[in-house]
Amino acid sequence: MSGHAVVTPPVTVVWVDSRQATIVRDPESPDVRTFVSDVPVHRTSTGHVRYRPAIRHGGGGGQDADEPRRREHLKRFVEAVIGAIPRGERAIVMGPGQVGDEVVRELRLRGDPAEREVSDVRTTRQLIARLREAAGEPPRRVRR
Repeated sequence: MSGHAVVTPPVTVVWVDSRQATIVRDPESPDVRTFVSDVPVHRTSTGHVRYRPAIRHGGGGGQDADEPRRREHLKRFVEAVIGAIPRGERAIVMGPGQVGDEVVRELRLRGDPAEREVSDVRTTRQLIARLREAAGEPPRRVRR
């Protein structure tokens, strides 16, 4: 056994959905940043209203008029999140939906290692614990 220490690359944990992102870095003294999105929410469908029997169900188009605007806001939000993750740093992207997939795709396009973990909402403490685990630190125990 040589005296070489195993060096793990820096890691960032990101929890993201279409409403917000929380980015946690530096397991020794965690740096937590939160981004709130201005992405408009999807509207709920009012159902189909048929005016003429010749028109098929579902009407036409199938796209909300605000969808292009929503996609533009989402693109800017993803860019802001990616901009807060240092280049070359391994990222673990957590969250429930497609926004996390988009963040991972963009990170990989810029050449950075990124992993995807589908999960429900996490507290800041849970994200810090995940960061420490990914950095190879043993879990911290708290006396009660």
